[in-house]
Amino acid sequence: MRRVSRILGSPLDAFLIHGTQLISRRPAWLPCCVRVIQSSLIHSRSRSQTWRVDLPKPPSVHPHASRAVSLPLPEQLRGLMRLMTHSVVVCTSALPADRVSYDHDESNHRSIEPYIHGPPVPRAMTMSSFTSLALSPVPVVTFNVAVPSRTLDAVVSSQRFNIHILAGDCTGAAVADRFSKGNLENGLGPAFESDDTCAVSWDGDSEYPPVLDGQGVLYVLRCRLLHDRGPAVDEDQRADALLRVKDHIIVLGEVMEILEGSGRGEEKDEKFGLLYADRMYRFLGNVLTKGK
Repeated sequence: MRRVSRILGSPLDAFLIHGTQLISRRPAWLPCCVRVIQSSLIHSRSRSQTWRVDLPKPPSVHPHASRAVSLPLPEQLRGLMRLMTHSVVVCTSALPADRVSYDHDESNHRSIEPYIHGPPVPRAMTMSSFTSLALSPVPVVTFNVAVPSRTLDAVVSSQRFNIHILAGDCTGAAVADRFSKGNLENGLGPAFESDDTCAVSWDGDSEYPPVLDGQGVLYVLRCRLLHDRGPAVDEDQRADALLRVKDHIIVLGEVMEILEGSGRGEEKDEKFGLLYADRMYRFLGNVLTKGK
């Protein structure tokens, strides 16, 4: 994995609107009746299924004005948001030996029982809420997580996390699916075992986040929780990077370094990242441009 010295631009810098294609799974015994990405299919390590590129499908939801339906407003919004595309990344972190449990007092964001002792534990989760927030004076990224969350506990405790930008193809979908099933209590299990789908680099005694690599990983952003009070980090500074909104925590992180994943091609073969919409993984397709 190689390092990239420049900071990637904000997704808000893209002004063209793109179409999307669908990435789906099928049982291994079904014949493939549509085009397959590359010549070999990617197998999910947790299920006997393969990933393929499916034909475009129309949305499965058709929202209406609030007054026209009897559904509760939250359910109406849930359906509407399924029409939106969201970036898909995998966040990794590691619980340090002395760590914070984020069962906290909402009035001041301090942990009620702040310290738990134990060996370092790797954590990871697939998320679709990641985006960039600022580029200067330091590059800042953000995402939100529903609580409780074992991965969030690791991020809060260690102050460090890695964001893996996934390829918008079957290889990226396989990595995303692998880390979408939650964490075991001890952090170990098939998800953290290296195989053809994804290589996992992590020292079992290290408090630094695991690094994923493979054809499904384009880039890795090494990040730390955002704070502006010097090198020392205490609980008040930890709260600077965390904002509770109902049952979610918004996390602010500073990008420290960018690494290149094995999925990154040459300049002419650069890929877009993996997307998610209407409960399915997707990749960018056609471009809409102005014309006569």
